Amino acid sequence: MKKFILLVVLAFCSLGAFAQTRISGTVKDTKGVPVIGAAVMLDGSTSVAAITDLDGKYVLTIPSS
Repeated sequence: MKKFILLVVLAFCSLGAFAQTRISGTVKDTKGVPVIGAAVMLDGSTSVAAITDLDGKYVLTIPSS
């Protein structure tokens, strides 16, 4: 019985991992040149952030809660 409860709890926890939203984009300056190393953050959060790569691209993974 304990193993069954543990499996159910683990199943619900793993479902939470799939309930995330991914936002991606490119940061460019006013001339349209990609900005390398720019910090991109979710408004009001310090834990959801990314740094742009050599092409100015970033990906933010936002938890469901």
